[in-house]
Parts: sequence; structure tokens; C-alpha cells
Amino acid sequence: MIVIDLRGEHELKEKYLESVNADIINIPMRNIQFNKAYIRNLAKDHKVYLVCKSGNRSSKVKSKHFPNITNVISYDGGVNNMKLDDLKVVESGKFGMGMQQYMQIMFAMILVISSVILMFTNKLYALGFNTEEF
Repeated sequence: MIVIDLRGEHELKEKYLESVNADIINIPMRNIQFNKAYIRNLAKDHKVYLVCKSGNRSSKVKSKHFPNITNVISYDGGVNNMKLDDLKVVESGKFGMGMQQYMQIMFAMILVISSVILMFTNKLYALGFNTEEF
């Protein structure tokens, strides 16, 4: 059995899956389109379960990308209602952020800092040139 976890990096830090008998692969939903051939290849020999937090994303991925492949199964209920014998949900209790969230915060900080600098300077600059010269 192979489990493909569709949750993002930050969601994995709150709850993650453990198993002795199943292979667990994290492919966030935004990256499924790049891994369709890989998942189809896995489904030739194994049952592939698509898992997300509540079951909504896994059913969308199944119906959009793998509608006719019977070995790709959308797990209804998601990680919140996990009832597969081979899988154990481990709650870390931590709020986590993935790389995407850190990049978004850094970008917002750069925008705020540059806006404050431009607000308190007397000269306006466009493309590195002083606009008073034009």
C-alpha cells in the first residue's frame, strides 16, 4: 500500500502519518500535475491512497487526474478521521510553517520596509535614477 499525502508542508508539522507496512509520500496538491505519470506508474502494482486533511482535496485530485484508475483511491475523511489499520496519525501539537509561508512573510517584510523608506525620504527614485533630474 502506498499513501500519497496531499497536504502542504505546514500541515505536516501539525499532524503527520507513520506506518510500518505502507510507504508514505508527500506530494502537495499543487504539485500533483507534475507527478501524474509517477502516480500512474505506482498504481500499476499497488493500491495508492490519496490522503489530505478532510478528504476534499483527495476527492478533487482523484476525479480530475485519475478518474479511470481503480488502484488510485481517494481516502474519505482525511487525516482527521483516519481509520486505516496500517497508518497512525501522530499529532505534534505544534503550529508549523513551511518554506512557502516563510517566503511570503519575508516578501511582506521587504515591501513594508521599502514602503517606509520611500515614505520618509525626500527624493523619489524610479529604476535607480533620481526623478528630479528628468
